[in-house]
Amino acid sequence: MADVLHYTIEICTVLEYLAGRQPPVVHNDIKPGNIIVDQHTGRAVLVDFGTAKTRYLASAGDNSYGTVGYAAPELYRGQSEPRSDVYSLAATAYHLLTDDDPRDHPNQYPQLDALSPDLADILRAALAEDVAQRPTAAEFRQHVEAYQAGQTGPLKAWLPRWRCC
Repeated sequence: MADVLHYTIEICTVLEYLAGRQPPVVHNDIKPGNIIVDQHTGRAVLVDFGTAKTRYLASAGDNSYGTVGYAAPELYRGQSEPRSDVYSLAATAYHLLTDDDPRDHPNQYPQLDALSPDLADILRAALAEDVAQRPTAAEFRQHVEAYQAGQTGPLKAWLPRWRCC
């Protein structure tokens, strides 16, 4: 669990960087197979930017879908934005933490309740069907870092913002 959370945080920093580009870059296919751990540095690296696009290209009607089970719902409508990658990273973390492959039941995460309630809440927020209810990569990273540090109290007060409306 500690390794999965550590690598999730590292990939969040990559997503923060990509979201900060002008225009933002969306990977569109985050899944376990597209995250490798460098043998020399021990750092997680996001690979295979074949489906990545900038927001400008996405608005030009180029429809690329990620991998079923990991792809955010909006990708199937030909829309993506930086929080689409947050969904995919959360689905990846879910798979690695529970050994339940989301390709077997897309957009359903039945083993979330097998995780600690605080961690399940963090992933649930990042897996919100409505992209507007999802955290940014920076917010997701902050929540995972706080969970890892054992500081879960403030998170519960902040999470309902993503579930409302």
